[in-house]
Amino acid sequence: MNGEIAALLAAMAYGLAGVSIAKGKASAQGDNGLYLAVVVTTVSSGALWLGWSRFRIGDVTPGGLASGVAFFAVAGVLSTVLGRATMYRATEDLGAVGAGLLRRLTPLFAIPAALILLQQVPGRMDLLGGACILVGVFIYLGQPASPSRAGTGMGTGQSFGVVFGVASALFYAFAYTLRGV
Repeated sequence: MNGEIAALLAAMAYGLAGVSIAKGKASAQGDNGLYLAVVVTTVSSGALWLGWSRFRIGDVTPGGLASGVAFFAVAGVLSTVLGRATMYRATEDLGAVGAGLLRRLTPLFAIPAALILLQQVPGRMDLLGGACILVGVFIYLGQPASPSRAGTGMGTGQSFGVVFGVASALFYAFAYTLRGV
């Protein structure tokens, strides 16, 4: 039950972050807080690793954990820097709902990434879930723009926000996959 509550709180925080990004676009200066988010995430992750892990920095030797730490660092760059930067831009261009929907493409991209990098063969339910996500995204993108979505570029395919949103999902998918290497 605690895991479900944590997942709901995380989803709520993600939604609030998207709304904050979209609302802050009009008065945004510089990176709109992206750099601060990256620094806080990096410092927090390092502190949690040092505080709760049974491994210490000195335990990372060339023959030991170095390759695992390297994969984790690349995954961190893919998610915390590239994934987050492209999602910020997508949210600014598309709004919280459009960008959030495109972020749902992450599991779809994780299927081939896990197959290639981890040799994990997806099951029928994995493929069915990926197909459902793809259909949902195509339905949303194919809708004619309504007054509430005016100026978002949704439905026209002409917005760079869609490209940024898809790129973000791709970066996150590879980050999650690399954490399993």
